[in-house]
Amino acid sequence: MTTQLNRRHFLQASSLAATGLFADPRFSIAQTKSPNEKLNIACIGVGNRGAANIRAVSGENIIALCDVDERQARRMWETFPRAKRYADFRKMLEAMDREIDAVVVSTPDHTHASAALLALQLGKHVYCEKPLAHNVRECRLVTELARKKKVATQLGNQLHASFQVHRAAELIQAGLIGKVSEVHCASERLTPSEFVFPKPWASPVTQESGRPKETPPVPPGLDWDLWLGPARERPYHPAYCPAAWRMWRDFGTGGLGDMGCHIMDPAFLALGLKYPISVEAAGPPVPYEKVPMRSGVSVRYIFPARGEQPPVTLYWHGAGSGPSAELLEGKTGTCLFVGEKGQLLCQHHPPRRNDEPQLLPIAKFKDVELPPSRFANLRASGLSPADIERPHHENWLIGCKTGVSPACHFPTFGGPLAETALLGHVAFWAGQKIAWDGEKMRITNCPEAEKSLRREYRKGWEL
Repeated sequence: MTTQLNRRHFLQASSLAATGLFADPRFSIAQTKSPNEKLNIACIGVGNRGAANIRAVSGENIIALCDVDERQARRMWETFPRAKRYADFRKMLEAMDREIDAVVVSTPDHTHASAALLALQLGKHVYCEKPLAHNVRECRLVTELARKKKVATQLGNQLHASFQVHRAAELIQAGLIGKVSEVHCASERLTPSEFVFPKPWASPVTQESGRPKETPPVPPGLDWDLWLGPARERPYHPAYCPAAWRMWRDFGTGGLGDMGCHIMDPAFLALGLKYPISVEAAGPPVPYEKVPMRSGVSVRYIFPARGEQPPVTLYWHGAGSGPSAELLEGKTGTCLFVGEKGQLLCQHHPPRRNDEPQLLPIAKFKDVELPPSRFANLRASGLSPADIERPHHENWLIGCKTGVSPACHFPTFGGPLAETALLGHVAFWAGQKIAWDGEKMRITNCPEAEKSLRREYRKGWEL
């Protein structure tokens, strides 16, 4: 399948980087190609989400495919028969260093940083799936190396390219709901609740590990040792691979890692958020080897004032918490901004892709004439989900070729967003509010919680 960067797609992708709202115009990257030349791209992790990422950049030269599981890789092998095949990304990058311009990383969370850091060290442009890395320290390592190497990077929060995300930022920055002091987020949909934040449980973890006890054989075609990568050694079990790794602490980052970078994205974009100054979390206990999934944890982040903008409290709502029914007025969505003059509600997957965000109260805003959008080209009718996402990938490709910072470049947007999502679990495991110094990457009131900012590595995989 080939995806051409046609005029409409080029304009969509370019618009994401054409304004200081969505990229830092002071930051530039090294230009490696003419805009008309094709990039040589290597892809690490080529099944499921990886396959979707490959299709989105398939207008370039796909020269190498790397996956530890032949079962997951087979479809892309057949689609790109000329691409060289690898199981170990370290061997691929060493053997093809001089041929590769850019790398797409779509592996499970626990190997994101290992792959991305090696590619960055070799000076490759990198597109990496959310949440960028397995833990806060790894996110910071990847972010700082991207800054140092001056290459084009993009976090895989692909719906950043949707009309509704950018329209929400426009309307908020135009002052329609006044200064925003509160944001409510949820992975499925916001549900009214009398509890804005739940009562903390006595302990965040149970004494059970949660590990399966059976040891079935490793399926043919799966290199289990490479799949484990930096994680602690353990026997293969289908409870981990290929699909359920997200709930395991050694491999995944739970509901916050899965959806936090998507759902919090509009708040970071509209309000210019970076690092929170405090984080607290609550939810039912989980086995110590697992991570809370989508509705299993509620988090309260406090962000400092930014210039003339007030401090912001951002809630991530799990089961049993949510904004008041009065704020929602019966409407559904995943991100609610609360301002001085009203509310704005947007949705991760709106029923109609071109819907405007919902302004509330309805009676107050029903006759308000909205300002025109600078991103009307993202609102073209009849777009499929793949078309909605494509400008995000193409925005990265343009950055690789022209030196313009992509919209979710790790140093300017993607890194702080991913770190914030993962800090929710750090607070959950701490069992108390943590005070966060983002610039120094330190927890100032609970030093023992800092162990959750990082992980232990298997020998040979240290970072």
